[in-house]
Amino acid sequence: MKFRDAILPLVVAAGALTASAVMSPADQQRYEQLQAKPITLYPEIVPAQSDLPRYFSARARADDAIVISHGDALKVSARIAQLGVEHGEVWVHVPRDLDLTQNGRKNLEGAKGIVYVPAGRLSARRLSTEARQLAERAGLLGCRLIVGLEPEQARTLNHIAEIAPHASILTIYDNPRMRRGAAEYRAYVERLVHEARAVNPGIQVEICISTGADAAATKALAGVLWTCADLADRIGIYCDDTPASRASLDLLYQVLRGPPPA
Repeated sequence: MKFRDAILPLVVAAGALTASAVMSPADQQRYEQLQAKPITLYPEIVPAQSDLPRYFSARARADDAIVISHGDALKVSARIAQLGVEHGEVWVHVPRDLDLTQNGRKNLEGAKGIVYVPAGRLSARRLSTEARQLAERAGLLGCRLIVGLEPEQARTLNHIAEIAPHASILTIYDNPRMRRGAAEYRAYVERLVHEARAVNPGIQVEICISTGADAAATKALAGVLWTCADLADRIGIYCDDTPASRASLDLLYQVLRGPPPA
């Protein structure tokens, strides 16, 4: 897929470039940056009733990932190996400190990441303890720890210093700032990245978007990714099984990876 046929119309429509823009060397470099980044899918689905795991697997590179909830992963009959993900990684989301090494080993066999986004109001000490313990348990399972913050905590930069030191990846949620324009959102992301790397210089950063309600919304999302391409190590996409979300996801994959597999 050529640059002008893929990214450029989307980012022009989103206001990230002017209509007279051409594919300069800097444009080409940014486009290549976007296409090289791993993608994480955060689907709101019932895994046994959705084909999104197979959709992901058909398009996945080795370092791409799909996330399932701990509730789905730890069901008695659930097994990561039964999701239909033959390519890429499976990560498991947990809202609190769970001792996954006790009863979850068989269920989680094959998982490569534990995603921890603290739920509710916790003290700084409690957050630091939970993140440290989860990192240790994730290591015992052969997983890395991915951490995130609820939008309000991320907005105020609360608790990054408590959770980032224990993580391999900081995932940055979709945020209302995204809808105020790509420039303001970039400034917000820059602050989060600065705070996280002040306590963990090696931490990777994942910037997340949600699928758009229509093509215009998806174009705006592409503009955000374009603007923040140099700040992110990964791209996360929240999606579901609704027709609008799947259409948006298809378009985002075409932008980031080219035509779908035959």
